[in-house]
Amino acid sequence: MQPAAVARRPVADQGHTMTPVWMSPLAREDLAWWRCHDRRVARELLHLIRRLRDGACIPPARQVGLPLRLPGLYAVRLQGEHRLVIERVAGRVVIHQCRFHY
Repeated sequence: MQPAAVARRPVADQGHTMTPVWMSPLAREDLAWWRCHDRRVARELLHLIRRLRDGACIPPARQVGLPLRLPGLYAVRLQGEHRLVIERVAGRVVIHQCRFHY
């Protein structure tokens, strides 16, 4: 008796769409800095980026409003003074920075 075949389809074929994530040059530099200096924070950043790409919600308790109240921009607290600054534009997520305050 043979086991039943299980059809595996990519996530995109199951009705889920992935949101394109763009990183500014500053955000790429910040991520490289975290990879060299604190791998735990780098893993947390990559986890957040994957969640954004997959369309998952970021917990509201982790989101911080920007002081200038720029439309479309918000920040996610990483550590005491470090934030991930994100903007949603035309169906994509743009990451502006991954270190320090806005």
